[in-house]
Amino acid sequence: MKEQSRRKKASGAVPMVVLAVSQPVTGPDPKVPRTEFETLSNIMDAVIVGNTHICRRTSVLEKISSKIALDFAQAIRILQNFPGVDAYISFSERIGIPLGMLLRNKRRRPAHVMIAHRLDTRAKQLLNIFTRWRYGVDRIITLCATQERHAGRILPGAAKFIKAGSTDNQYYYPSETQQGDYILSVGSENRDYSTLLAAIPETGLKLKILSSSPWCRKEVTSRDNSCENVEFLPRVSYPDLRDLYRKAKLIALPLNDVEYAAGLNGLLEAFCMGKPLVVSSSSGLSDYISHLDNSFIVPAGNTAALADALQAVYSDESLRLQLSAGAKAAVEDYANLAAFTSSLEREIKDTISEV
Repeated sequence: MKEQSRRKKASGAVPMVVLAVSQPVTGPDPKVPRTEFETLSNIMDAVIVGNTHICRRTSVLEKISSKIALDFAQAIRILQNFPGVDAYISFSERIGIPLGMLLRNKRRRPAHVMIAHRLDTRAKQLLNIFTRWRYGVDRIITLCATQERHAGRILPGAAKFIKAGSTDNQYYYPSETQQGDYILSVGSENRDYSTLLAAIPETGLKLKILSSSPWCRKEVTSRDNSCENVEFLPRVSYPDLRDLYRKAKLIALPLNDVEYAAGLNGLLEAFCMGKPLVVSSSSGLSDYISHLDNSFIVPAGNTAALADALQAVYSDESLRLQLSAGAKAAVEDYANLAAFTSSLEREIKDTISEV
């Protein structure tokens, strides 16, 4: 099979690519947004390998994997079932790091591209030092410039930041639906809800918080119900989430200032829906947000500034229209699924040709 793979590369045929993702793959469903890996699979005729055992931590290896957030079991299954392909594409470090460990000492091996969300944690830095997983990775794709710098120190000359949107802009799109009178805040990863909850009483505005949206990994642990204007919503379906976006007057994205793209999904969803956005300044999102263009940016952790911004955007229709226009322009320019998958396809093909 390896010889067949090399002949295909030499003849210019379509490369054989495996897309490794850390979630179950259920197939197309019009009721849910398309994923970047499903779209890329259609473009490249690639095989998607999802984690079908994500809820069945039966083996010792899978139990260990769940504890350290690295999926060795899936990495082993991929190597066993697809040994002679042209490239593996890991859609997170959860798969990419263990796959890199397994590939590092192979003389002849497929190319390996890893999409990395966060590489600056001490645990991942130590793993790099002691396991040398970097020798099993040929290119690292990051979602922000700060992580590109971290990736560049791990894999010099082979780190690339792709500024584009992996959110399905054909599912999330602007609507003429009558707006409600509430502010919506979605997500939980590195969200600063304590600052938002402190700011809301100063405004007298209604706030809905969806802290367990379909794409979130955690739920908000601190729920302050002291404000009557705040409503915490349960987990909702994708159609219901889209409806909440449509009816919201504006979106609030309170964040801690971190060096990775926490909040990117929520940001892109707001952009795709054409919603005015108030967002905390965060290094990980600085490549995507522009003050008074596509968003109203406030200092992270500043309650008074957040309250003033929410009040200003809520009460000023011309400002809301300005921010909405900027969000739509961002989607047209770069924050769309086609731009992301096209850039990713180009990086994959370049990597295959270089290995």
